[in-house]
Amino acid sequence: MKSELGYPEDRIEKIKKWAIAKQLVRLCEYDEDTLEYWVNVRTSGTLSREDLLTLSKSRTHEQETTADAFAHEQVDLSVGGFPDLGGAEPALATEGDKSLGVKQKLAMYLKNGLKAKNSVSTVADKIRALALEDQSCKALSEKIDAEFLKMTRFELSQTVVHIAKIYGKGAPAADCVEEAQSASVKDDCPVLRRIASARVADPDEPLFKALKDCGHALDVPVTTLKLDNTFEYPCLHPRDFAASCIIYFCAKTFKSSRIGLALDHVNLLFRNFLATEKERVNFSNITFELLGYESSRTYPMGHWSKNLDTAVMIKFVEHVAANNLDPGDPVMQLIVQGSSAINHFMRVLLSAPYWLCESEAWQAIFAGQEFLSAFAGLAQACYHQILLATSQD
Repeated sequence: MKSELGYPEDRIEKIKKWAIAKQLVRLCEYDEDTLEYWVNVRTSGTLSREDLLTLSKSRTHEQETTADAFAHEQVDLSVGGFPDLGGAEPALATEGDKSLGVKQKLAMYLKNGLKAKNSVSTVADKIRALALEDQSCKALSEKIDAEFLKMTRFELSQTVVHIAKIYGKGAPAADCVEEAQSASVKDDCPVLRRIASARVADPDEPLFKALKDCGHALDVPVTTLKLDNTFEYPCLHPRDFAASCIIYFCAKTFKSSRIGLALDHVNLLFRNFLATEKERVNFSNITFELLGYESSRTYPMGHWSKNLDTAVMIKFVEHVAANNLDPGDPVMQLIVQGSSAINHFMRVLLSAPYWLCESEAWQAIFAGQEFLSAFAGLAQACYHQILLATSQD
């Protein structure tokens, strides 16, 4: 700077001090031992504080009328003058990015930490040398050694790091707690003892909270509830639910000599439903292959590919169950309840934007809970009516 701009040494030192005071210093991107001072130095002239205070603003317009000039004004230019640039507002006097990146900050913190550690280590070595000559300094030397060891030791046990890794890869929380209990006998790490104090019967929440508080929960996979291409959610399977309900209609509601004839009747109702409700699907007829139904010993699973077909099928199931509701049949009542709930659940998600607002989120949560409750009731009712296929293995 001195050779390029011809500045005297004292001015360069003032610029460096000002840059340090305004936190406009960062490590060089190409040389970690070189510091960069980001200061806007004008070579054609400089502005003093007094010059900045005398600045004024003005505006001109070339339109025919004032109304035309400011008809689309987006910023209010009628307020106040320039701020005081002598305070904590260095942005107008700098160019480039004055903030350090994360990598540069970590490198700077590590460098300062190592420098501090080396300084303390040097002082401790000098005191140890004096303690050899003067026995009265021996107690002070031992105290400094203890403090230095405490300062440089690992505060977090390596067992905690190991537990975080295996827990993130799917290890049971109870096993992690038992490992912490075994290791805490010889390890006095407070985080390890906190994990060891968790109840083995319900360890997931306290284990995750302990790892999160010490910054080691990043490896734990996050469970998300999001829309996929087949309308399958964790614990919610509307395609399989719709397929099972249609098979139930064929077997119980529209009972015939052959289940194929009952399916023909369901197809007739389905075509009438599509015409009445003005809905469309991406298949022509409901078949056993489409329902994933092979025999009475298999569980029906829907195999239609388009996700919007699921919403239409659920709506059709709700329509048929409501029109053929039998007060003495708990299965049909639960089908109406479950199809209505999952229909509302999907309608909320499909009509909402990408990010749900609070009311939409609560509607989806309550509808999902209602569907799961109806699904559990259906499983129990079908079990009592011996409608569920059981494994003999």
